[in-house]
Amino acid sequence: MAEELLLQIRQRLQKRFPQIKNYGEYVGRGFQRPGLFTEVKGISFRRGIGNRYRLRVNLAVSYYDNERNEDGTADRNGRLHSMAMSLYDIMEMEGMLSLEMSHHIDEGVLVFEASYVFYVEKAQEDTGALMNKMNLEME
Repeated sequence: MAEELLLQIRQRLQKRFPQIKNYGEYVGRGFQRPGLFTEVKGISFRRGIGNRYRLRVNLAVSYYDNERNEDGTADRNGRLHSMAMSLYDIMEMEGMLSLEMSHHIDEGVLVFEASYVFYVEKAQEDTGALMNKMNLEME
């Protein structure tokens, strides 16, 4: 579920920003700027009633702007906040609304975070046959 969500987001980012390289979770030195990094930051399950679970997927998109301003201005923060506003639109996908989204700028890097919640139902296992087998082995 998380990998499918991450793939959809990467595809949407590539479609919206074809000129910006979209990297996976980790890239060493020498990546091309501007660049986007998308990753799953965490997954949590919370048990509901019976075999129902609440699955929460936390994602992060980091955007590295160009080292220098192309237009000669010093408005890097303005450009980063503008990119963040675009990411708010991109991350709201049809059928998958984000529970919460936020962004901050850390040392010239835009960090955009979003959480998605899915309700899943796990198939119940038939433990009767297993329990009977265990009883036979114990005798």
